[in-house]
Amino acid sequence: ENERRRRRDAELCALLRKSIEHIALPAEVAKATSIEITSTPLMPHTERAERYRPPGEKSFLTHVRLDFPCCVRGPLLLGDRRYFGFGLFLPV
Repeated sequence: ENERRRRRDAELCALLRKSIEHIALPAEVAKATSIEITSTPLMPHTERAERYRPPGEKSFLTHVRLDFPCCVRGPLLLGDRRYFGFGLFLPV
């Protein structure tokens, strides 16, 4: 179970790094960005990610913290659900 989760997290990190490059940030920034994946909300007064899933939807949702190696202007929208109201990153 733990190995499967590590593989899934590594795949998610790779996809996030591609998304960071896709929004025109340099590849060096994407490579040096620290990525934390968690099912626990990272901001007060927010719900677990799966609570935001629309009824009948089966996609995987999670919370992610990105720590960029330099200042990055936002807001940032990343991932394949960014056009559906997901994938919004806020500065913390």
